[in-house]
Formats: sequence, C-alpha cells, structure tokens
Amino acid sequence: MADPAVLIVDDEENIRGALRLLLTERGYQVRAVGSGEEGVDQVRQQAPDVVVLDLNLPGIDGIEALHQIRQAEPHLPVIIITAFGSIPSAVDAMRQGAVDYVAKPFRNDDLLLRLERALEAVRLRREVVRLRDRLHEEDPFARLVGTSAAMAEAVERARRVAVRPVTVLVTGESGTGKELMARALHQASGRREAPFVPVNCGAIPAELVENELFGHEKGAYTGAGGRQCGYFEQADGGTLFLDEVGELPLAAQPKLLRVLEERTISRLGGQGEVPVDVRLVAATNRDLEADVAAGRFRDDLFYRLNVFAVTIPPLRERVDDVPLLVEHLAQKHAPLIDVPWAGMSPPALQCLQTYAWPGNIRELENALLSALLLADGRPLDLTDLPASIRGVEATPGAEVDPPTLADMVSQLERRVLRQALQAEAHNHTHTARRLGISRQTLLNKIQLYELEPAS
Repeated sequence: MADPAVLIVDDEENIRGALRLLLTERGYQVRAVGSGEEGVDQVRQQAPDVVVLDLNLPGIDGIEALHQIRQAEPHLPVIIITAFGSIPSAVDAMRQGAVDYVAKPFRNDDLLLRLERALEAVRLRREVVRLRDRLHEEDPFARLVGTSAAMAEAVERARRVAVRPVTVLVTGESGTGKELMARALHQASGRREAPFVPVNCGAIPAELVENELFGHEKGAYTGAGGRQCGYFEQADGGTLFLDEVGELPLAAQPKLLRVLEERTISRLGGQGEVPVDVRLVAATNRDLEADVAAGRFRDDLFYRLNVFAVTIPPLRERVDDVPLLVEHLAQKHAPLIDVPWAGMSPPALQCLQTYAWPGNIRELENALLSALLLADGRPLDLTDLPASIRGVEATPGAEVDPPTLADMVSQLERRVLRQALQAEAHNHTHTARRLGISRQTLLNKIQLYELEPAS
C-alpha cells in the first residue's frame, strides 16, 4: 500500500502538529482535525486507511465519534489515544470496534508499530477481496448462469461493449438479474479496480434525488452539517449503476442529462463544477420509449442512456436454463440454511420448467429456498414446491403467490422442532427444555406441524 492515508482527530494543536510531522516523514498522507464532528465529516467525504482518534474531544466525544465513523465505514481501523488514567474508556472503545489504543504520553515508535499493524490488517482484507474477485476475473459473465440461445445473445452483446467507455442500458423484467449484468460489465471493464456504486432510483424520494446523486456542501440546507459526496463522486473512476432509472422524476432528469453531457457535477450549495469520470450503466423494467411518448421520460435523456442496449430475457423464454439455475441456487443456499442438497425429482424439475415465472429468477430463488427447507436433506419432490407453482398453468402473466417470509419461518421452525424431537427420542419434556419453550407450547406445535412419529 503506497502512501497510506491517516486521519488524526485530536483537539490539542501541538499533538496534531507533532503527529503530522512524524507521520509525514514516514511517508504517510496525513489529514488532521480538532473535533469529533470534523473527523466524522472527513471519513464520510473520503475515508482514510486508518484513523487515530483521541477520546477526550470537544463536542461529540471520542466514543460517539467512533460510533459514527463505524456507521460510515464499518471496516475502517481506528486507533484510540487516551490519557493514562482513562484506560477503561479505551478498553470500552475497543469493545465497540476500535482496533488498538495508546496512552498519553506515548512513544513514537509504539504508535508507529500500532499503525503498521492496523494497516497490515487493511492490506490483508484488500487481498482477500482481490483474490475473491479473481475467481471471476477471467470471465465475469460466468456469474450469469445459462446456456440458452436467448441468454447467450444477451451475454455476447454485453461482452462486446464491456471494455468500451460507453453508457449501457440494461432492460428486462423484474427479477431477471439486471444488477448482476451491470456488475459483470464493470468487472469486465478497465474500471474493475475502481468502485461499483449501485443506486436504486425508485427508492430515492423526489426531493432528495439531486442531493443523493450530486452531494452537498456544508450549510446547503438546514441540517447539512458538512460536505457530503453524492453517488457520482463516490463512483469516480468506476461504474455508477442507476437501477430503475425510469422512476427518476421529470424534474431531476435534466440535471442527470447535464452531467452525462458535461461530465461534471455541482454539489448543492456549491459554487464550482467538480469533474467526474464515471461509466454509467442504467437499468429499467419499464418501456422507456412508451414513457417518452407519454411524456413521462425525456427523449434527450433516453437517447443519452440508450447508447448501447442489452436486454435480459425473462425466465419463461429460457426454460432450458432452469436445471442449471436450480443447481446453482441450491448450491448457494443449502449451506446457508444448513441442509444438504440432494437433488430434485424429475416431476418437480418438469414443473419448474413448465411454469411461467412472472417473477423470474428471483421467484425461482424464493421457491427453491422454501422447498429446501421442507425437504430437509432429501431430494426435492413436487409436493415441496409452493402450491402456486405446481397448481398454476404455465401461461405468461398468471397470478402467483410466492412463498412469504412467514411461510419460510414456519418451514424452518418445523425443521428445528423435528430435529430436536429426534435428538431427544421424542421425549416432550426434554425437547421443550432443549428448545427453551414450555411443554404445552411444544405440544401445540407438534400438533400444528403433525410431528408425532408414525405408530
């Protein structure tokens, strides 16, 4: 890690000056501020590699500053500086996420050693991320499971444009994997080492769109306590993914168009332009051309976004991919819910391949998770599938009732109860004690889930 960045947060000017001199001479990039509020703002603007934080600060104290820093950057290492008589406070700070502490008066070589330890942990974490990403580095599109002609055509188009610095519009129904495609485009580009920033445009209130996309300066509006970088600045050098771009309100669309044309942003309350180097990938499940015709979406913005289009086919048009998707999703989820994956019966698989899948891969994933819980380690059968899937004719647009969270919780509870009963040889008293519930509650649940052993 060349020239690691250190943020010093200490209200004593002489200590800030001494640490700045010491660390600069050792090759560190140093920023120094005198309050907890300033420290939190600095982290939010541009996180350093490590923070050196005094506990005794004016305004918000070091513990509160640590809490807010960890909210903003959960993996950012923080080293606490504390007075010799306040060691318990430093220990409390470490319980809340600080990685180390030094007591005043401290020796320079002691602080440098602790800094290097914290930075080594940062290096290791980044190496893990790098190695994990290398698993798909040669072919990021391998994450898009499927060999059908429709899917192959979509992936081929994406491969051709991935290395080109052009805006891509990914279209497709809800649940088809548009964000997965956007991530593959990023990983296959020359920007793979820079940030990928996903934004759900439909989740941003209309009055906050400009603030979220472009950021604000301190005092731009009531409550704007410090500068905040928007999504465009966060993605600088990398890829910004605007999901559900068709949900952007009309009033915000000219501002997005201007950024795409000029490659600069202006923060709320700011006086100047800030250049941004961002590759934009947008996605929508809407018919934007119809929205343009109806006056709901600007035609000039549509043409700026639709430089190169990639359409992901719905699952009903790629049913040959269902077996591959089932295997992939089962291998992903079975370990997470602690059940073995034992395969699927031919009737169950045939049912999945003839169903219309209006919810696409997301619906398939939910249905498979529900079935895995019910099967509890045996091969999935037709009866394990949600009734809506095995009972609705495979016609596009059919009404479905995908498994709810309550369904999944009930299925998991049934499985836990059955395992506990088996472990206690169906002794109700011992099983209730094992589960931490009353015997009557256990009997009620046994009746509800029909868990009595066959006589």
